[in-house]
Amino acid sequence: MTITVQSIMQRHARGLFGAVTLALALTLFVPTFAWMTYEFGLPRNDLSHGWMVPFFSAMVIWLRRHELRQAFAAGRPDWRGIGLSVFGLALFWLGNRGGQMRFCHLALLLEVWSLPFALFGPRVARLMMFPAAFLVFTMPMGFLDFFTIRLRLITATASSMLLNGMGIPVVREGTALHALAGTGFNLDVADPCSGLRSLFAMTALTAAYAYLTVRGRLRQTLLFLLAVPLAVFGNTVRILSIAVVARFFGSEAATGFYHDYSGYVVFLVAVLLMVQAGHWIGRLPGFRLEALFNRDVSGCGAAPVAAPWRVRDRLRAGAVPLALALILVLQARLPLPAGDAADLMVPELPAAFGDYRGDIPLFCHNEQCLHRILRVTRPDGGEKLTCPKCGGPLFDRSLGEATVLPADTVIAKRLYSAASGADIEMSVVVSGRSRMSIHRPELCLPAQGFAMTRARTLSVSLPGRGPLSVRVVSVQKGTTRFILCYWFKNRERETSSHAVRILSDAWARSVHNRINRWVMFALTVNLPPDATAADDTVREAVADLYPQIRIGGA
Repeated sequence: MTITVQSIMQRHARGLFGAVTLALALTLFVPTFAWMTYEFGLPRNDLSHGWMVPFFSAMVIWLRRHELRQAFAAGRPDWRGIGLSVFGLALFWLGNRGGQMRFCHLALLLEVWSLPFALFGPRVARLMMFPAAFLVFTMPMGFLDFFTIRLRLITATASSMLLNGMGIPVVREGTALHALAGTGFNLDVADPCSGLRSLFAMTALTAAYAYLTVRGRLRQTLLFLLAVPLAVFGNTVRILSIAVVARFFGSEAATGFYHDYSGYVVFLVAVLLMVQAGHWIGRLPGFRLEALFNRDVSGCGAAPVAAPWRVRDRLRAGAVPLALALILVLQARLPLPAGDAADLMVPELPAAFGDYRGDIPLFCHNEQCLHRILRVTRPDGGEKLTCPKCGGPLFDRSLGEATVLPADTVIAKRLYSAASGADIEMSVVVSGRSRMSIHRPELCLPAQGFAMTRARTLSVSLPGRGPLSVRVVSVQKGTTRFILCYWFKNRERETSSHAVRILSDAWARSVHNRINRWVMFALTVNLPPDATAADDTVREAVADLYPQIRIGGA
């Protein structure tokens, strides 16, 4: 019996280790797959193309199946791949225990490439490089929201130049286009028209087209880099066509049926340009470095020779499924992270500072009313205030905050006004167990129709301590303009960086099994976004307010 088992292990070790590793990996990443499918369905992510990405990666693997079979048959475990796989599992642990599914998503992409590398060596890794890298297009790109306003401005500028060149006089004001002749029309290149949606899909399509039709890595890279200008140009054609329809058939015709379906024009134009660009790039003369980048992906011209795994190969390969099994066991056995035991309560914000006097906003939750009133003092426990419009009860948070934020989130707000007419709204949010209590403001502003025109980090000098770093974002929506300033704090750290807060929180949850309670401080200043005046106002307001805000235990 021993001889039979040894014979089976010698002959089928690659298949056995590969099957066990695949089964463990699929089990481990089931929650990640569920999260990905959820993200694909969210309109704000523009990931409708994400469903097709894994199928294309699978198709590439199928097309190269003969090369892969040869590489698998001759492959041996590689310590470099094992190291990358362990790093990916550490990233997964950080994301899973820390509640950051994007880390788990990154870990999944890394494991798709590093697990074959770990078990079967560099030949397989080279063949798996593109199908694994192509899965990047399944990731949500919400961090690119800030570039929406740039794309809007580029599209509006190009459209106004082309329209004037065609004899249709228009004037551009920001992202808006106003006709100067005929029946007239007014168009605004809003966020959905910025081209960001088509940009995500276009880059994925261009990468796939370049891989299948263009020979040579440099040529493929050149075509892929053209995806961004192609998407921008296609979107400009869309805005241009809408303006032409408005000029000759009226605004109603342009902003109705044609506007809703003209998005197909964007993609059709961009795809045709991509095909033509691929044809031109394919005819370019050879590059000097082409041989360096276009080597045989198998590593050499001859087919690799198959050989059974030795004992040390099986020992190395065993480290991979062992690490996967260990993560699964630890996930099942370890208790959930414990919350911060400290009773962090938000006190009343100062009633005044500098030239400003503050009131406490209270909100009606009747969806047909949503009225807001201001009070000098917060109502005590026995005082029941009602809405003067509908008679419903009033609350210390808006209906949206009460609906979206976890119940253990603590919020304090005041609206400060000065005799000059300037308003500053201060809000302090203390998180509960869920990380959903606090989120990056740049994420929700575009969803509310606001455009972020500028973002920067300011240093505010404070007496008796080092400078405080705050994040400042200039925001606009039509004629409404304001400045948003925020920073974060917990028991151990103070930062204006959302990334630092996320990493620190994930580390505390995954390594120390502790949930830190974070406090987010946010100021909204309704001054025009003049850089000097706005920054000075923010510095003065933060310097005056900071010493007066007390967070118990923080």
